[in-house]
Amino acid sequence: MQHGAYWTNRPHGPYFYTRAELKDIVAYAAERHIEVIPEIDMPGHFSAAMAAYPQFSCNPSGPHRVETWGGVFTDVLNVADPKAVRFVKDILDELMDIFPSKNIHIGGDECPTTAWENNKQCQEMYKRLNLTSYRQLQTHFIDEISTYLRSKGRKISVWNETVTEKGADLQLMKKTGATVYCWVPARRGAEIANELGLPSIYTVSRPLLHQPRPRKRGGWPPCPVTVRII
Repeated sequence: MQHGAYWTNRPHGPYFYTRAELKDIVAYAAERHIEVIPEIDMPGHFSAAMAAYPQFSCNPSGPHRVETWGGVFTDVLNVADPKAVRFVKDILDELMDIFPSKNIHIGGDECPTTAWENNKQCQEMYKRLNLTSYRQLQTHFIDEISTYLRSKGRKISVWNETVTEKGADLQLMKKTGATVYCWVPARRGAEIANELGLPSIYTVSRPLLHQPRPRKRGGWPPCPVTVRII
């Protein structure tokens, strides 16, 4: 490749955008009729936040670390802690001050329930709400965040695991009015969203979400796409 290997196996950063830089990105895109929709993944894929603010995790005494490799990790937000939920809302307030988009994406994908199952506050919330699956703790969290975003004139977006994972409270998800991004299983996610009357966006893992590796020569391989309206 002209510019060398695209994957070096070396940590990138740590880098960050300032508020001014993010607003500049939003303005640059808007001038070209592009809307930037931000995503901060929660309550899973939240290990960096848990490393910085361990008091909002399910195990404040640790260990915690910033993950530098792709994967699914058990260090998730303590959704039963009101202070942790307030922390998330503060993050979203910062986000909404920068991004004017109607939709705010909170992720919701690849979130193990192991930490909740072993956390006293989560166990108490599970019993108090008469839940039948710890996955439903996530659904209740999404419902609270969707209500908060709605109070700010915004709308919640999530990944399809919020409706396709076993144990999710689908009727409560229906109440959120969330836009469901469907990546894996994309087809099933879109079907469930349609059954619930929720809008969905078909972002199948390949080629729409995760691009395959480029060829050594000749650039990117062709990516045929078949779109079916559901």
